[in-house]
Amino acid sequence: MKRKNSIYEKIVKHFFGIKQLDEYKLHKVERIGNLMFMADFFLLLLSVCIAGIFATMNSNFEIILLCLMGFDFALVMIEALITIVCNIRYKLDQIDVDVNSTKQTYKKLIFKGIGMALRFGFFMYIWMGFMNHLEGASWQSSFTSISLIKSSVKSGIIFGLIMSIYQIFRIKKMK
Repeated sequence: MKRKNSIYEKIVKHFFGIKQLDEYKLHKVERIGNLMFMADFFLLLLSVCIAGIFATMNSNFEIILLCLMGFDFALVMIEALITIVCNIRYKLDQIDVDVNSTKQTYKKLIFKGIGMALRFGFFMYIWMGFMNHLEGASWQSSFTSISLIKSSVKSGIIFGLIMSIYQIFRIKKMK
């Protein structure tokens, strides 16, 4: 009888790209989560302290907001780096493939990368068009700009290539 996955396990499998979640991988994922919590805690504590110093010295809201946003961006980048390094070190997201089906797996991963590129490019187009509108441009000029379309296509292609290459490097050929 097959065991039903909890919501926690589904989220962990999706976030870390794990196909089969066993006890070893679950233990390592929880360890990575503890590392990320410690990094979050100290970086957020530091950002609040620095923002508090700016708030007492200067009442410019923009400086405080910029400081908090910068630290939050650094926090996200540190979490992504921790996740990638630990995935590589513990081989959590490794794809085991039979030698005979390697070519099919490459095609599947390339199509998956194309799908990611299309989604990323589309969401970048929507996001940048919305941000242009917030800066004062009309809806029509925001979403019909040729430079917006070019940059969205370019960012989608770059993202899709990077994700396809990353997924292809995860393949381990089994005999």
